[in-house]
Amino acid sequence: MRILDRYISITLLKGIAIVLTVLLTMFSFLAFVQELEDVGDGNYRMVDAIEYTALTLPERILELAPVTILLGGLVGLGALAKGSELVAIRAAGVSLRRITWSVGKLALVLVVALALLAEFGAPPLHQLAEKKRMVATNETEDVVQGKGFWARDEHQVLRVRMMEHGQIPALVELYEFGDDGKLVTYVYADRADVRESPDWQLENVHQKIFTDDLVLNQHRANMRWHSFLKKEQLEDFQLPAKSLAPSDLYQYVRYLKETEQTSNRFELTFWQKVALPLSAGAMAILAVPFGFGSLRSPNFGQQLSLGAAVGILFFLLNQITANLGLLFDLSPPLIALTPVVVIVGFALLLLRRMG
Repeated sequence: MRILDRYISITLLKGIAIVLTVLLTMFSFLAFVQELEDVGDGNYRMVDAIEYTALTLPERILELAPVTILLGGLVGLGALAKGSELVAIRAAGVSLRRITWSVGKLALVLVVALALLAEFGAPPLHQLAEKKRMVATNETEDVVQGKGFWARDEHQVLRVRMMEHGQIPALVELYEFGDDGKLVTYVYADRADVRESPDWQLENVHQKIFTDDLVLNQHRANMRWHSFLKKEQLEDFQLPAKSLAPSDLYQYVRYLKETEQTSNRFELTFWQKVALPLSAGAMAILAVPFGFGSLRSPNFGQQLSLGAAVGILFFLLNQITANLGLLFDLSPPLIALTPVVVIVGFALLLLRRMG
């Protein structure tokens, strides 16, 4: 049975690789065309657009994974059916349940691989792409390549060394100068609560006030600072939610809830990232009844087209339910996991009817 498991897995993986190559090429080209709209902003050039598209490839693989695995599974099973290998396997006494288990083991491996890619592979590259894009398109050059940014107005200079969880200004330094150009005040804070923009609530503040004779040192738990950065400007320095790893999103959602801020959008993104590998695994199982259903159908192409339609419909419904869920303030776990449950239930129903 190990030989059978290996043979089925290799065949399905070949089909998945073919479909992934086609879809990834098409969607990457569309992403590149979209990036061309920003070419010319600041120092953003065509080579930067190409680099951005390349660095976001792992994120694109994740987004396409459920549809890719369903279509790839159908291509693989179709190859087995075309060569009458599925008939031979059944004739040898291998049950549909045992074949489904072979596919299920591959699905489990794919779920784990996609989960690792979502946590450790795609986020660093996507964030690097966003930072490089941010540097290239920012005409004022307030952004410094790396973990933070600089900004200034007439008498103040702001340095944010890092954006915690990609969203929260942390390790904040504020320099205030007098009319004569001399440093008047230096402020350091662990982080800034920016929900009441333009006012920032600085936390764990160390302040130095410079006079002609001495330097006064003060420590405060909190200090309010009226920021010269507009909300829209700050958003330019924040990373998109989908570029964050699930663990970072989880921590940021906890922070938002602890500070009594709206967290639904980020919580939904977190649960979507959790549900995506599960969706991919469910799609692998769904490929089995569609693939075996073709053995009883006089038109195999029609069966594959139906499976492709289900995959595309799943992709579209996922987007629609997410938007409707945010609109009607529904539970994020319910929104993200319901499509997975529906796909699994549908697959089990089809398998039961065939069994």
